[in-house]
Amino acid sequence: MPIFGFVITLAAAPEARSAALAELAREPGLTLGSLAGLRLPVALELEPETCHETRVASWLALAGVVHVDYAFADFDDLVGEPREKEVAT
Repeated sequence: MPIFGFVITLAAAPEARSAALAELAREPGLTLGSLAGLRLPVALELEPETCHETRVASWLALAGVVHVDYAFADFDDLVGEPREKEVAT
């Protein structure tokens, strides 16, 4: 399964930040790290056919989320698996 790392910047307003944290905690496949100021490291594990951009967009739609930074993407477990379609470059 692909694993993605993000750093989510949360709102300074305590109510909005708390609401965003509660929503993020309910996200399937999302592991929350320790909050450092307004920044929250998270790891997202998805099925290969699931689009991580959709999940990021849903986080950005939360009132308490200000910004999302991509930290890394790991596809090591998919190396050697057949691809369903080629991507033109």
